[in-house]
Amino acid sequence: MRALADVVHARRVEFAKAEGRIVPSAQDTEFVVRLAAAAMLGDGIFAPFLDASFGRANDPARQRRFREWFGRLLAAHTGVKS
Repeated sequence: MRALADVVHARRVEFAKAEGRIVPSAQDTEFVVRLAAAAMLGDGIFAPFLDASFGRANDPARQRRFREWFGRLLAAHTGVKS
């Protein structure tokens, strides 16, 4: 996880400086990477149970939409563009 957090943080710093924004803390980046890993692991394991808890059938398309939504959420928070 350290290597991934370092790469993500370097990109965040690069984008923040280029756009004249405050450089994010390394801790914030570590938390983002941790949240993303936990969410994707949890979704990968529990998606069918989560769907059922909302009264919905297991739907891979909805899982894909969730992952796309989560990606946009992370991008908005981190300021990193693809």
